Amino acid sequence: MAAPSLGICTALGGTLATNLFENDGSFGSLSGTPANPTWAGALAPGRTTLKYIDNTIRTSPWAGSPEDGEYTVSNSSAFRSNFNNAWWYFTDHTGSTTGAPSNNLNGLMMVINASFTADIFYQQTLTVTPNTNYEYGLWIMNMLRVSGITPDIQIEVDRIVNGTALPTQVVAQTGDIAPSNPATWRPFGAVINSGPATQMTVKFRNNNPGGGGNDLAIDDLSFTGCTGLNIGSLSGTVFLDVDRNNTPNIPATDSALSGVTVQLVNATGAVTASAVTTSTGAYSFLNVPAATYTVRVQPSDPPISPTYVATSPAGAQRTGVVISNGAFIVNQDFGYQQGVDVQALKTQRVGSTGNFSSAALTAVPRTRFVQYQLTLSNAGSIPILAPSSLQDVLDSRFTSPSIVTAAAAAGGATGCAAAFGTGSTANTLTLTAATLPVGASCVVTVQVQATTAGALTNTATAFPPSGIPDYNTSNNRAQVATTVLNPPAVTLSKSARNLGLPTALNLAAPYGTVITGKPGDIVEYCLNYANAAGVLDAPNFVITDALPPNAVAWLVGYGGSNGLQWRATFAGVTTTTLLTSGSGDDAGDLNTSAVLRVGTLRSGGSGSLCFRTTIQ
Repeated sequence: MAAPSLGICTALGGTLATNLFENDGSFGSLSGTPANPTWAGALAPGRTTLKYIDNTIRTSPWAGSPEDGEYTVSNSSAFRSNFNNAWWYFTDHTGSTTGAPSNNLNGLMMVINASFTADIFYQQTLTVTPNTNYEYGLWIMNMLRVSGITPDIQIEVDRIVNGTALPTQVVAQTGDIAPSNPATWRPFGAVINSGPATQMTVKFRNNNPGGGGNDLAIDDLSFTGCTGLNIGSLSGTVFLDVDRNNTPNIPATDSALSGVTVQLVNATGAVTASAVTTSTGAYSFLNVPAATYTVRVQPSDPPISPTYVATSPAGAQRTGVVISNGAFIVNQDFGYQQGVDVQALKTQRVGSTGNFSSAALTAVPRTRFVQYQLTLSNAGSIPILAPSSLQDVLDSRFTSPSIVTAAAAAGGATGCAAAFGTGSTANTLTLTAATLPVGASCVVTVQVQATTAGALTNTATAFPPSGIPDYNTSNNRAQVATTVLNPPAVTLSKSARNLGLPTALNLAAPYGTVITGKPGDIVEYCLNYANAAGVLDAPNFVITDALPPNAVAWLVGYGGSNGLQWRATFAGVTTTTLLTSGSGDDAGDLNTSAVLRVGTLRSGGSGSLCFRTTIQ
């Protein structure tokens, strides 16, 4: 009787062809009864790693019953269930359309008492047609009446191309198969593509050890051509690239990354399927509708250490992956490398004294010297055991670059050295370290001269060792801003107007540089000053104007005791202040001279000082 289909191919809309397993995957048939079970002979050599047992090899206490690491091929479980009641009594599955035993006492099944170590309990090499879909699987029975170690079956294939086996692909895994009441056959399998293979070795691996359970039976193995499906498959490995050659070599030099989620993303950006890597780092997508996809490791997947960097491919994402009908896409690998964390720090100061700071220097006098302190450090949790470096390309408007404090090591760093380049790279400083233990650093202080005015920005960049990625690039650059200013550029102008007699001041009189008047008239003088924008502030700025010989200061010209009027403008805001004529009590004095003590005249600031006199 033909073994029943698992139903996977037909559920997907395909049509089944011929089952390639011997005996149609059913282990054949022999007549027998529950009281008189029958045993078939041993499987062909190489089919299993287990030891064959029948009623002639083991005659007691349960004739023909396999123990740990053994199997038999029989028509029922009566040889064990009739005695110690540890196993259910059941028959094979062939002929049944459900999970119920067939009650066919002529059908055979493979009865397995698992080995103490995980093993392959059945395998067979089959001749296949390249790029063809096959339904692949089996029916499994947990024979135990009570709880114990449960079977966990992994279904695998090795594709053989030109005599060479490709890496093993895990097709499906049952997980722990719990006992049931009544005893029930359960199907497990998938549709798989042969890809470029002309032969495929199909394997059923028991992941759980025997001893105190893990007793199972299998029947109706299926490896059957499935036509009419517009699907393909894809597989790969996620690994830690220890030897940094972008190729998985597990376990010789590289390490598998298990428990990592790989996602299949369609053209609209939707995740259509997810797969979790096995203990060998392998993942696969089966029965994938033909289309173009992006394959990626789930962003921020927890099993991926924050210190790992996706290097092959960068970003752990493969775009434009075309899965065509019958295609088997392999080697869609994702390699990570253990990264390091180099950090660049940069601080500055004017001159050779005072504290260094990363704050901007906003008013450096032209021709002054500026010093930078540069630090290359290991900010991570992993020692950096190969040479790393920091490079700072100083603005070419700085001149006379020099090292004023040689490179010094801290925290156990070795091989600290610093030097400026020559010729076109004379303003480029390179700081290197041979090794940087965790928290270690190399520090150097350099000096330049600010010979040209302008806003200058300098960036120091840290570089990890050659061929080793940096897992935290956010601290690889350190930037400081320096504004170099010209000296103050102050302008002065003076104007005057005749206001007429003090009893009737003409406040609408215009200002000019030439005026006329007669004794008794009031003349108002205004001194206008300004400092150009974009230059240094003018400190201790004082205006002094001696009165003409024929003029007498009007000491109360602006009311009260105020003889001076001061208007100051900065950043678009003008303030007006009246000052007394008295000496030293405020910013202004008026007697034989008009004096205004402005203080610091800010860059872009301006103002005026006005005072009134009487013509004699």
